[in-house]
Amino acid sequence: MKKLLTIREAMDYLNVSKITLQRWDKSGKLPAVRTSGGHRRYRLSDLERFIGEDKEKEVDVPNGNIIVATYARCSTSDQKQHGDIDRQSQRLSEYCAKKKYKVEYIIKDMGSGINDKRKGFMKLCNLVVNQKVNKVVIEHKDRLTRFQYNLIEFFFKSYGVDIELTDKKEYTEQEELVNDMMMLIASFSGRLYSARAKENNKKRKEEKKTIMDKPSDEEVKNVHHGILGLSDIPCQIYYGREMHNHSHHAGEITWSFPEGVREKLNDDKLYRVWSTWHDAADPYDTSTHHTVYYIEEV
Repeated sequence: MKKLLTIREAMDYLNVSKITLQRWDKSGKLPAVRTSGGHRRYRLSDLERFIGEDKEKEVDVPNGNIIVATYARCSTSDQKQHGDIDRQSQRLSEYCAKKKYKVEYIIKDMGSGINDKRKGFMKLCNLVVNQKVNKVVIEHKDRLTRFQYNLIEFFFKSYGVDIELTDKKEYTEQEELVNDMMMLIASFSGRLYSARAKENNKKRKEEKKTIMDKPSDEEVKNVHHGILGLSDIPCQIYYGREMHNHSHHAGEITWSFPEGVREKLNDDKLYRVWSTWHDAADPYDTSTHHTVYYIEEV
């Protein structure tokens, strides 16, 4: 009597998920045997023959080794900075070491799972197309893509490349649908929050840099008729504390600012200052008077 394996034993034997076996059964690729109770069983001889046929389609790899590319992905730079992607990649490497896989490529990618132009993902696709690997190891489907996973799996398979998941948790159709919806919401929410954060950071930087509105050449001419515009005015860098002198002292600089500008200066920050100056009328007074036309934080 031919030995029959349970679906769990068949999953372990072929290293595939339950859903994959069910799909192969429905398509006739690997039919299952039904018990009187309606349970799936698999003949060991069918699995051995299936593996033999599958091996004939594999890429010719030097020395018969399994050449692997591991692919880890995080969605945001914050996750990357906190080491999430490094830990994920490390788990993949440890998994491959236990399986005695030969890891030739370790790819760490950052970006939305909806974006199919991610730098790391494009690199992985090039490895597959150029037949540099014959297996890709990822933690879960959503690390590779949020949608159209089956299409990518088919594309990789057409080049003899298998995708192996380290997380083989099974989901019902309802759970997969809910997960897809949650992934979609999370992805678009992440993009929205990221766009808002960038805009807010940009505004904060602009507020931080803007000490005063940049004057037009005409406004500069009105202050000093001998000057054609701001580009004709010397520019130097000073600390804020160097420009807080209100009184006129011999050997020092007296600053003349547009109204409300002096109060915005920080003693410990550097500023780029466009100003003209002239010496004091008293020949014994070595101080100079600076008229500020424009100032910005360095």
